[in-house]
Amino acid sequence: MGRTREEIRAARKQFAREHDGRMKWQISARLRDLFENARLQADATAVEVAFASGIDGEGAGRLSIPSDPAHQLLDRLLRAYLLQSPGFAEWLTAKVNDAAAAVCTTMGEAEFKRTLQAFEDELAELDMENRRRPLLEQRALVDAELQALEKD
Repeated sequence: MGRTREEIRAARKQFAREHDGRMKWQISARLRDLFENARLQADATAVEVAFASGIDGEGAGRLSIPSDPAHQLLDRLLRAYLLQSPGFAEWLTAKVNDAAAAVCTTMGEAEFKRTLQAFEDELAELDMENRRRPLLEQRALVDAELQALEKD
């Protein structure tokens, strides 16, 4: 007999705990997402900064760049600009990769996804077996009754 649902789920959880978030390809993907999101935010915030006072309806359609260097829009723009700048991206990527080297697993994306899919397939097979079992038992009872009727 195969594993129970709880055993499969526990094994999947253990597998994820050992590998998820510890693979080089995941780290690279997260950094790419960070830099792309920062680029998009920088672009959007730059437009927002240019029309800062026009947003409230007064002076709409006119450029109105904040003159206060402590303006919160400028803080957001600076943060987004810094995060998406190539120099910062290279520096952060190098630092994260150095730190991650100690915890990274050697598992590739395809193997990770294949293993997770195997857990899902095993759970689906168990569910199918659990649905079939009572039907097969019921079929056996019906077959036994039919055989008994044929003997009479």
